Amino acid sequence: MKTAPQKQLLIGIGSPHGDDQIGWMIAEAIGAKGGTNITVRRASVPLDLLDWLKGADSLHIVDACVGSNAVGELTRWEWPELVADHHDRTSFRSTHGFDLVSALRLGEKLGRLPSKVVIWGIEVGRVSQTIRPTEEIMHHLNAISDRIYQELTDARKVAGAILAKTG
Repeated sequence: MKTAPQKQLLIGIGSPHGDDQIGWMIAEAIGAKGGTNITVRRASVPLDLLDWLKGADSLHIVDACVGSNAVGELTRWEWPELVADHHDRTSFRSTHGFDLVSALRLGEKLGRLPSKVVIWGIEVGRVSQTIRPTEEIMHHLNAISDRIYQELTDARKVAGAILAKTG
């Protein structure tokens, strides 16, 4: 039995300020790589993601975060494990108004979240009001986008293999 591939939604959250652009830049880099069944969007506020969830089997969110890790370090959480870490070590407090955890909680209460939600946090150290991202964060751009793209494409292969084996 052949089934349709998973529809994956990747949302980069960001702003036009300094290293906070990293979510947008990663989304653009992954969009440029292409890939069927991967829809890429850019959001200025986390609440935007609620409008784009219909039909998505999985959601991947990429956003800058401020924590205790080294600049450029990529951290992966699955929802709802992010809630436990949210106020402890890593901040997704928003330059965007409504923070990411609150938007995901609302999506969950409304029954809109797909069964798989992955949050990718990229440590920026601090968010500044400069126009350009720092060289330090730009140094990590390709490796981060490659890592996330690898998971997006490998997830489809694994899901297809499982369906072929059980179908």
